[in-house]
Amino acid sequence: MAKTKTIENLFNYLAFFSDLLPCLLFFIFLKKSTSIKPLWIVTIYCVYDFLTNIGLLYLDHKPSRVFLYSSFTFFEYAFFVWILFLFIKNAVFKKFIIGSSLFFTIFIITYNLLVKVIGIDSIPIGVEAILILIFSFYYLYEQMKDTETLFVYSRYSFWIVLGMMLYLAGSFFIYIYASQLDPVQVGKYWIFTNIFSIIKNIFFAIAILLHISAKSKSEKINYKVYSLN
Repeated sequence: MAKTKTIENLFNYLAFFSDLLPCLLFFIFLKKSTSIKPLWIVTIYCVYDFLTNIGLLYLDHKPSRVFLYSSFTFFEYAFFVWILFLFIKNAVFKKFIIGSSLFFTIFIITYNLLVKVIGIDSIPIGVEAILILIFSFYYLYEQMKDTETLFVYSRYSFWIVLGMMLYLAGSFFIYIYASQLDPVQVGKYWIFTNIFSIIKNIFFAIAILLHISAKSKSEKINYKVYSLN
């Protein structure tokens, strides 16, 4: 039992501090990342996630904790959908994203006004996950159709979207049932949410490194061409 608790605590800390990994890489390579808007959004999201976790760690006031959970669901959706909106090219589907986002905004406001949330806002999280997964699958579909894309995994955007997908899909059922379970049962399965959160942040870090690597290669080629002239 003590060993299991130690493992749970380890994954709690890893999930907590893994948010700092993409942030650290972004600021180390700031000159090469500063012009890429999706990387800025990823970094701001990770900072926001980290600060929210700090708030949940130290806040004992229940209404404040509920507000943090509810507001995080909305802002996480906003960050993820903004990233996908920048990656997706099809104008018609972008209109669908805008329409869906307006629906989600109205839904989450109405839900929080009408429903007394005690802990985790499971239903809004479920709706958020379904919408983001639909948008993400369309991004992958678009990439598969793109004749210019030889290896989709060589693009930094692929790793960001994959990180979001695995995180939302992997923790989907835990979040959905979290409001129906007592805290002890939730704690028993929360390790899986932490694992997918760690994976998400590792994939975000890979995306930043891929962009840096691609930019460095491009600069070397340009330098060689310039030197020949």
